[in-house]
Amino acid sequence: MNVVCENIDALNAVLKVEVAAADYQEKYDKTLIDYRKKANVPGFRAGKTPMSFIKKQYGKAVLADELNRLVNDQVYKYVTENNLQILGSPIPKEDAELIGNWDNPSDFVFTYEIGYAPSFDVELSSKDSFEYMKVKIDDKIIDEEVDNLRRRYGRLVPTESITGNEIVSVNVIELDENNKEIEGGINKNSSFSVEIVSDEETLKTLKAAVVGDLLNLDLTKLTKDSKDLAAMLGLEIADLEGRSTVFQVEILEIRKMELAEMDEDFFEKVYGPDTVTSEEEMRDKIKADLENIFRRNEEVVFMNKVYDHLMETINPEFPVAFLKRWLKMSSEKDFSDEQWDAEMNNYIKSLKYRLIQNRLFQANNVEITYDDVANHAKALLLENYSRYGIPADSIPEDEVMKSVMNILKDEEQRNEIQSQVTELKFQQIIFSLVSKKEKEVSYEEFVELSKG
Repeated sequence: MNVVCENIDALNAVLKVEVAAADYQEKYDKTLIDYRKKANVPGFRAGKTPMSFIKKQYGKAVLADELNRLVNDQVYKYVTENNLQILGSPIPKEDAELIGNWDNPSDFVFTYEIGYAPSFDVELSSKDSFEYMKVKIDDKIIDEEVDNLRRRYGRLVPTESITGNEIVSVNVIELDENNKEIEGGINKNSSFSVEIVSDEETLKTLKAAVVGDLLNLDLTKLTKDSKDLAAMLGLEIADLEGRSTVFQVEILEIRKMELAEMDEDFFEKVYGPDTVTSEEEMRDKIKADLENIFRRNEEVVFMNKVYDHLMETINPEFPVAFLKRWLKMSSEKDFSDEQWDAEMNNYIKSLKYRLIQNRLFQANNVEITYDDVANHAKALLLENYSRYGIPADSIPEDEVMKSVMNILKDEEQRNEIQSQVTELKFQQIIFSLVSKKEKEVSYEEFVELSKG
């Protein structure tokens, strides 16, 4: 067998695979002999069917299978041995004339198209500086988090009046346009949180009410949205259409949240035993936790800035026509030409980003190993355990690794974890190359600025 590579231009080439009869004849004949041994043809004893009949029935299919195997193996070997940087995989040339005779097989020539990955450099150094927005963890944010935790571990207690943050249990009765009860209409017990009520007139009415009062209220003023209203009434969202939203509301019970006392019992419930023993330690812990959480978001925003820079400044050419043909042949999607154009734009954008990553990995001698993937899977698993209050050191190592192996057996999960590892290593390279211009911002500013 022989492979000849003919470069058309810097991005496209043709591979011609020359197959001589001697390359396939032995395997071809052996396969037909095996077919003959197993053939059960009426009029002939088992294993005695004439070879001419076997060739007529199975010869072309056997030859096609054998040639396909040989050619694919040879193409892969050629690409690998010659270190060709190709995109996608070789595909049969669209207008190539078949050289060879299937009826009287001898020598064959198969022609494939290949598309080369473009050659380009990724130039990043400390001279490249990008703004790094750092969230300021002030007392206001910490106060809010302390309050949230005290609420989460607090308890609802009965109270006599509404001030603005109570949970109100009610009975609601559906009314018609004359404020009369609708026969067969909704009549059910429900509840709502006063905290989400923003309408001033409704708030004023509620704050003047006590248990036992009957109020005619527009329930849309007591709920966040249609989904919330439907849940309050025990309906599907579609069932709200055409209904009045004015109901008679009877106040059955008013309860307020009594915040948890910041004592030893509270600290242990939140953080476990012997971790936090005072409000000061709790505030320090909250600050450290928030810094870790915000750091991830800060890094994502920073990397997005670098990504935009790289995608704007690096613009290699691609073998678009080849890639479009390869995508169509590889995909089961039935797209229109316009849809394929959109698919191609997205694919090339993604491809460019992957090639940029590969260039930086090669330039910095970075590889992704199986151990990298397994260790990351382990870290994710232990992090998931901690969310459920299971300490990492409480699970035997062999049990953890068994779970990791099971995760990595699943191709979809393995690919997702490998993708995460790739992004983390890419981020490490970027952070080692470029400069950060830190800018301290409030959380609100960070959210607003990161939208852009």
